[in-house]
Formats: sequence, C-alpha cells, structure tokens
Amino acid sequence: LFGIPAHTTELVTKLAARSGAPVWFCIAERREGGRGYRIHLLPAPADIADPEHGVAALNRGVEAVIRRWPEQYWWSYRRYRRQPPGQPKLYPKP
Repeated sequence: LFGIPAHTTELVTKLAARSGAPVWFCIAERREGGRGYRIHLLPAPADIADPEHGVAALNRGVEAVIRRWPEQYWWSYRRYRRQPPGQPKLYPKP
C-alpha cells in the first residue's frame, strides 16, 4: 500500500475468484456537521480476483479511495504493523 508492505487480507481476492461476483468499494463519506453520510460505489480493479495479483489490486483500489477522500480515511488504523522479516518496525512499541 503506497509502496510499503501492508497488512492486507486475501479474503476479498479469494471470494471474488471463487464466486466470480463483481467487487465494489463502498465508501460512506461522512458529511459535514454530522449530517449523515454520502454513499459512493466504485468498481474494484479488474484483476482483484486474480490469485497472483489480487491483493495488489485490492491495495491499488484502497489507494485510489484514500487519494480521493484522504480526510475520510481512518489514519490511526495500523496497516503497516506486520512487516517482512528484517524490515524495520514502522510503529513505536506501546
């Protein structure tokens, strides 16, 4: 995700491959002043069901959503908490 190894589930890719169902991103954009939400549906990248490239496609889709609505992303979520062996930890220890 954004060029950094991220904790990304394979479940979406596996379900898409198994079912053949189209995958959509559903974004609940918080409206100003707590006046509810605006719902957006965006198609996922076409290769999201590909067993080899699906997780990367999922990350590309998440990146596109974050770039479009950065103020809506839950930035405190620790997507980079698990790094490959030998890579530095990106979060301080609690």
